Amino acid sequence: MNTIYTLQSSLLLRNRLVLIAFACCLFMWDARAQAFQKIYTNPDSAFFLAYDLYSNTSQGFFITGAIQIDRPQAFIMKTDLNGVPAWTKMVTPAVATFSYITGEAITQTTDNGAAFTLQKQAGVVESGGVLVKTNASGGVSWAKLGSCLAGSSEVCASDNSIYFASEGKNVGSVFLAKLSNTGQIVWQHWIDIANADNYTVEALVPSINNEVVLALSTVPNSGSSQGQVQTILLRIDGAGDVQQAALFPAARMAALAPLSDGRIAFRCSAADNSWTGMGLMSNQFNFLWFKKARYNLTPLLPNITGQELAVSEDQTQITGIFYTQGGEKSALAFDVNGNLIQEELYATNTLTQTAAAAPGRGYVRASGARTTSFTLTRSFDDGEVFANCFFPNPCGLILEDATLVPQTVTAQISNTDCLQDESAVASNLPVVYSDHCVDVGIVDATFRMSDTTICAGGTINFRRNSGAFEPVFGSSNWSIEGGSISSASTPLVQNVRFNQPGSFSIRHIYTVAGCRDTAYLTVTVLGSFPLSLGPDTTVCDAAGLQLTAGMMPGLMYKWNTGSTASSLQVTETGTYTVTVTVPGGCVAQDAVYVRVLSQKDVDLGPDAVICESGSTRLTPPASTNALPLTWSTGETGVYIDVTSPGTYSAELFAGDCYFTDTIVVSNANCGKCEVFAPNVFTPESTQGGNEFRFAAGCIVLAARLEIYDRWGSLLFQSSDLNAGWDGRYKGLFMPPGVYTYHAMLQLQDDDQPVEWRQVDGNVLLVR
Repeated sequence: MNTIYTLQSSLLLRNRLVLIAFACCLFMWDARAQAFQKIYTNPDSAFFLAYDLYSNTSQGFFITGAIQIDRPQAFIMKTDLNGVPAWTKMVTPAVATFSYITGEAITQTTDNGAAFTLQKQAGVVESGGVLVKTNASGGVSWAKLGSCLAGSSEVCASDNSIYFASEGKNVGSVFLAKLSNTGQIVWQHWIDIANADNYTVEALVPSINNEVVLALSTVPNSGSSQGQVQTILLRIDGAGDVQQAALFPAARMAALAPLSDGRIAFRCSAADNSWTGMGLMSNQFNFLWFKKARYNLTPLLPNITGQELAVSEDQTQITGIFYTQGGEKSALAFDVNGNLIQEELYATNTLTQTAAAAPGRGYVRASGARTTSFTLTRSFDDGEVFANCFFPNPCGLILEDATLVPQTVTAQISNTDCLQDESAVASNLPVVYSDHCVDVGIVDATFRMSDTTICAGGTINFRRNSGAFEPVFGSSNWSIEGGSISSASTPLVQNVRFNQPGSFSIRHIYTVAGCRDTAYLTVTVLGSFPLSLGPDTTVCDAAGLQLTAGMMPGLMYKWNTGSTASSLQVTETGTYTVTVTVPGGCVAQDAVYVRVLSQKDVDLGPDAVICESGSTRLTPPASTNALPLTWSTGETGVYIDVTSPGTYSAELFAGDCYFTDTIVVSNANCGKCEVFAPNVFTPESTQGGNEFRFAAGCIVLAARLEIYDRWGSLLFQSSDLNAGWDGRYKGLFMPPGVYTYHAMLQLQDDDQPVEWRQVDGNVLLVR
């Protein structure tokens, strides 16, 4: 039956004197404590990040990682027990066309040198995996290249020997080699595990009886476990023979830490990230205890991950570091029987992190402060780092007793000649280091603004810039001069409006665990221009209206007509828009709709004729304005249809505008099937209205009408009996003038045979 513990760190942490300074945290250590935190940078690099850490609790700490100087390279560094660098080297290939892109794993050798692994590339093409051995001063003793290798790698040292494990390139096998401290290859093997399709080298540690334990993760491509991460543990003797192979389904075991009696501490996470934990197993891979862990309450990120693990120098304490992507960190310490003895919570960033033993029951960890630097943090000798929980409530994890049951698998060994001599060069690398506040890489008040210069009336957003992910801890305090929001306490402040021109200071104070940082930025607000073209209007004069956009030195104007003047004479109905650009780039814009009316808006054109029983439509040419007319018949609208002769008039009322016009409609003798065509017509501007068409004194059975311009170009043709020409060509109004028509009409008169009649002539288009 599982036992569940809910931990509150405020009850578990022992008190220790902490001095909190205004801008940072300074710690007063007691006589037995050797805790520190230092930050390391390189003045010439754009990228400086630690990837692996090895601890010698009597000499100091070894670190390897990546640095960017001209091109990506690998570095190694040794510090004393107080974090002061003893030496730092950048290791490069002797041939300048190649690069060592990163140091992946490091260990101290039994002759006080160091061995570390890296990747070699030619440009962006991977050339293989490399193992480098240095002397006690960091100089290169020898190097080996495995051109058949690629991907992750690990290294460990035991019994005057060095063990090197790596993924195979383009093969589903794992490479493992044993070399002497002088670079002699004792053996090198390919290892294949039954039912495993591909591998990632996770960990390689020494064990008792000159054995090593290798942890591999694999993702099967078939079967019931397809797509789930699994862990394979291998116990290999000094001759390179696999003594034991165990498969742990649906779990990733990516950190191992050996004890001197053969027991192995481990970190393990679920394949689906639903849990993580730590425990202790025998050298036969039998679980002695295992604790699954999760946060009791994490608002944003319910799952925790992390593979950092350290066994203390006296081998009485096992420390694991758990964290979410939001930046919360928890260091849990267990005794070797699985009893929780302390819990530390602290704030840090979310970049790479690794842990190892420090003197006493303490531990040391290397973590990225930012991509251009990393930190080394050493706890007190008893494993404590900070005196208080930095989270308001709750400050703990839920731990559950659990176990994992391994399955037996078969491993196949085959010899290989993968390794060959490699020429590597170590050169001194300058490193700047200093004491560092509690993970102050994240106590950084710098912030981002959505804009730095805006126009009056515009808005800006402000966002705290405190790491690769937004943490769920720490407090912000904003002071926003001149803004519609003058203060705030959230990481993101949105839609702050600035209505007055000027320069305004924005202050952001960010506090984590008593560490406080302040940052300032300035918002420049440019003045706006009071622009107004007035309300929509109607004018009763063909001369139109003059629109004025105002006058001020330095203004630039742009009308939708293309004009760049400050004013515009409007003589046609439409919407007119002006954009005014103020010095500094601010833009003001306004639009107005102007209706220009004149006598032509009620011009009914020349007198008209109708045949007996016929009709004609009366409409002014400017009815595009869609203004209703009042007709002498009592009707209202933009047109009327009349069927009898007489005098007709139309009146236009719009605001203060009044116009009227009269037309006489006469009766025409349309007997004997005569065809009448107007010699003058005034077309409508946009919709309906006057069209050029024929009137006949008999039935028209069929018709074809064609209209030509003065040069003989065809403008219109139709065989629709109800269609006439509206004075347009391809939708565009044709200019006033004389146009030629040609028509063929099929006519039927009473008691007369059907006849085809050709009608030709000219018509005057008037506007």
